[in-house]
Amino acid sequence: MLKTLLIILITAVFASAQTNGVVSTQLTKAQRSAWQSIENRWKTWQASDLKKMLTYYDPTFGRWNSQRNKLDTLEGRPASWEAIKKVEKLVSLKLEPVSIEVHGDTAAIHYISYETVTFTAEAFLVTAGKVKASEEIEIPVRWSEFLVKKKGKWLFIGGSRDGTCSIFKLHRLACNQ
Repeated sequence: MLKTLLIILITAVFASAQTNGVVSTQLTKAQRSAWQSIENRWKTWQASDLKKMLTYYDPTFGRWNSQRNKLDTLEGRPASWEAIKKVEKLVSLKLEPVSIEVHGDTAAIHYISYETVTFTAEAFLVTAGKVKASEEIEIPVRWSEFLVKKKGKWLFIGGSRDGTCSIFKLHRLACNQ
């Protein structure tokens, strides 16, 4: 038991120090530029501007689909966008950078998004009785995004999202981020 508590304490201190390091220290120009691309892409999501959002993706973009054993590609982004926008409405958004690593023209950015959303009556979570239509719920998601800089602009080439905390939250379970 003591060993478990010690491991949890060390992990919490390390995670806190890592997060505070990104937030409290001065970012380099390259880190600010890459992070700005993350923020700008999310602004397009907030504004429901699909056309502009697609300009932040490299044509070679790919990431594992969380529901099918295949890669999501740039060509599939509009369909994914429409499917999500059909069942949820974004109320507010907060982004929390955890780690921003830039190596020349490539970047790896790890962060947490906190989206407060409402779901429509057609949403699976509503029909499954997990949430009520129009109920505001905050969904935290951990992201790892990979970008490449082309012609002076950071473009998304891939990444992953860890929806574990979102699933826990939606099932009214505690999630230790």
